[in-house]
Amino acid sequence: MKAWLFAEGHARQSSFPDMIVFDRKLATGMIENNAHEAKRAAERDYPDYTWEMVEVPSSNVFVVEGTKKNK
Repeated sequence: MKAWLFAEGHARQSSFPDMIVFDRKLATGMIENNAHEAKRAAERDYPDYTWEMVEVPSSNVFVVEGTKKNK
């Protein structure tokens, strides 16, 4: 199952995710440095997922995408 990070308001600047969402359309786009920070926070806060940064085509914006780990 895929999941993406969503950050609201000022969290977009600090890049710490408020929650995970299951619709890519709701994912928060971030600059590369913020996406790196958000990925690290997601790895800490949501260890049941494997997280990676995915660049949005034709932009300098990234989303952080997670894949549920098999147990």
